[in-house]
Amino acid sequence: RDDMKLFGAMRAAADFILVGAETVRKEDYRPVTLDERRRGARVAAGLDPTPHLVIVSRSLGLDPGARVFGDPEHRPTILTTDDCDPERYSALSEVAYVIRLEETSPSGIIHYLRMARVVLCEGGPSLWGQFIADGLVDEQALTVAPMLVAGKAMRISRGPEADPPIEMRLDRVLYGDR
Repeated sequence: RDDMKLFGAMRAAADFILVGAETVRKEDYRPVTLDERRRGARVAAGLDPTPHLVIVSRSLGLDPGARVFGDPEHRPTILTTDDCDPERYSALSEVAYVIRLEETSPSGIIHYLRMARVVLCEGGPSLWGQFIADGLVDEQALTVAPMLVAGKAMRISRGPEADPPIEMRLDRVLYGDR
């Protein structure tokens, strides 16, 4: 599918892939992997072979046995607060790099990731909404498919309103066969 190819290309360009803990749980995230060609291109560009997964979790309510922690060579980083639960901190430190920040606000997260050229925020809606409200979004990629669905899904973002709204412009459109 064309959208999955584009998703893979965006992931391959990122230094860090940022995601909220609820999205990790709901989507049963797995360790980040790239095909040989993309890993080679990253190495040739002076990057690590794979982008680093960063999970934001104030509560540390993640299962240390979850699939996302299944590759010891590609341990994700979990960003949490200074006052996190010590038992959860200890359990997750066995499978991930757990970093305590003064605040897990978008500005605190960006400060921690400041060495990055590209941070790909994959959501979820609450984390994405916080970044929008703080004016820290400079690009958004959307996949639009010619179909309608119904359900109880949330919007692409949730949280405080961006005031004023962020003005954006269409930069490019990519068409796929399917």
